[in-house]
Amino acid sequence: NAGEPPVVTITDVVEVPKEQPVNKTDITNKVSVVDPEGGEYTIDVAPDPSGIDTSKPGVHPIEVTVTDSDGNEVKETVVVVITDDTMGVGERYIIQAKDFTKMAGEVVLPDTDNASIIAAGQVEVYDKTTGLVVTPTPALTVDRGTYTNKEGIYPIEYKITDDATAISKIKGTVNAGEPPVVTITDVVEVPK
Repeated sequence: NAGEPPVVTITDVVEVPKEQPVNKTDITNKVSVVDPEGGEYTIDVAPDPSGIDTSKPGVHPIEVTVTDSDGNEVKETVVVVITDDTMGVGERYIIQAKDFTKMAGEVVLPDTDNASIIAAGQVEVYDKTTGLVVTPTPALTVDRGTYTNKEGIYPIEYKITDDATAISKIKGTVNAGEPPVVTITDVVEVPK
């Protein structure tokens, strides 16, 4: 059985709170290996997870290579998620949104369509097993609470319709006033 590669299973994503370090052990703890020959094996991780920027939430696919004592290699992906409330890790997906700010004059009532709130929150949905952005974005539901065109800070939640455990919580801020209007009045030619 010298030709049989090891069986590698990734048990889950690695969730690391924002501002906390990521190390190789965080990654290798999510790798389950069964070598059919019962031999020794090594797990290599690339890129070095200590280089992940943990100052902001995000999704980082990391490749692991498992090599058995016969030299058989198996490559798999472990997904590292730098978490805060804006990141929601579900059973199948990871959802990320960003706080946003609008001027009261930009919020057109009824501003109740999900598309404008999804666009404002820059929502991204990732496949939990690969860490890659899912396109097209799965159906989302938006809990906008009392979000309106009045000045204030409004909690907003995004959920994936078929994976309700993936929830991203952000703040939508509405400031008083109108957005600036830019008018081009003339064209200026610059000599070469």
